[in-house]
Amino acid sequence: MADEEKTPLLGGGEADKGGPSDVDAAAAIASAPPLPEEPPPYSVLPADSSVVKCGVCLSPISVNNRSKQHLVKCPACHEATPLQNPPAGKKYIRCPCNCLLICKATSQRVACPRPSCKRIIELGAGGSSFVSPQLQPCGSRVSCGHCSQVFLWNDLTNTKRARCPHCRKVSFVGRRYPWRRFLYFFMTGLFFAAITGILAGCTWAEAREHGAIYAVWTVLLILCVVSFGWSIYWLRIKISEPVQSYT
Repeated sequence: MADEEKTPLLGGGEADKGGPSDVDAAAAIASAPPLPEEPPPYSVLPADSSVVKCGVCLSPISVNNRSKQHLVKCPACHEATPLQNPPAGKKYIRCPCNCLLICKATSQRVACPRPSCKRIIELGAGGSSFVSPQLQPCGSRVSCGHCSQVFLWNDLTNTKRARCPHCRKVSFVGRRYPWRRFLYFFMTGLFFAAITGILAGCTWAEAREHGAIYAVWTVLLILCVVSFGWSIYWLRIKISEPVQSYT
């Protein structure tokens, strides 16, 4: 019994002596073609890794270590996306401006808090939402010249100055007003340059006896440089292009 336990399981008469089976296996291994390339490296993903899609731009958002949060902010469009169901007695509403709102489950009308939107959203009985047409704000939807995000601009003054709610930078809507300001300061700079040249040519000899003439030249040169500086500023200012107008 002890001898049977010591007997190898794969033992064989010819196999132990290096018979034909061992020779055939060694020849097959030697004749096998080499691998064309090494296998790709194996990467281990963390156990708590999870990704959700943004509710606005569908970009992937990593929610590692944030699974207990109710909302997550998209790094691409900076809009909020819910991770969990709303709290008891609450519900989520997505405004047409992509702002995520939370309100009571029994609410029938919700106002968007964004200063650039201020829409009034009517909630139906089945949870559907629509924007009240009679309460639509007037203005234009413009694309920011800095971050290219679209926002509602309703300042109808002549300055056409707009501040983007996304990047908080100031730009001007349309090219008409900045172009007019550029021409104004450019022509003013040419005027002061011409006055300075004519005055310097006419008072060149008198300036040696009266030092106050040099001060007049300096003031005119400063006005000329400042005017040309403002013209360059208005020429290079960022322009926000209108996308849609509400009438």
